[in-house]
Amino acid sequence: SLFLNGVIDDQTSMEVILGMSKLYSANPKRLITLFISSSGGSVSDAFALYDYTMRALKPKLQTVVLGEVNSMAVILFLMGETRHIGRLSVMRFHKFSLEGSTGLTTIKADQMRQDLERSEAEYVNIITSRSGGKITADKARTFLDNNIAVSAIQAVKLGLAHRIL
Repeated sequence: SLFLNGVIDDQTSMEVILGMSKLYSANPKRLITLFISSSGGSVSDAFALYDYTMRALKPKLQTVVLGEVNSMAVILFLMGETRHIGRLSVMRFHKFSLEGSTGLTTIKADQMRQDLERSEAEYVNIITSRSGGKITADKARTFLDNNIAVSAIQAVKLGLAHRIL
């Protein structure tokens, strides 16, 4: 088992990547369980972990939400072939932002905006595909635009989770 607790940054994503790699190399057929409780964090670090897991390693993975998963932590939860959510857990969605970016030139700000739009589009695609089509792209964008919080029961109905613990 692995645990992702707290903000997603370069350190936490690398810890999960290394832990998953170690478990996978010890036994590629073994089920790996990733427990997640996170307020989200870095878009690039979360996507790096997602790409490594889903496109490079491809382990047999089960994910479990305990507490809450917000923002980029949602797509990490969606990596699981089977996804379980605590009865009192919550998933939160919100628009991507340029928070913490000061002293930007207009050119750099425009490039960052384009990167955020591209990342947000990929985020929407992941939600749509991993929900088994129960959440359309328009509905996923509505979740982001309106800062939607999804309960465990709603997560199962929407295809985001398979079972409530």
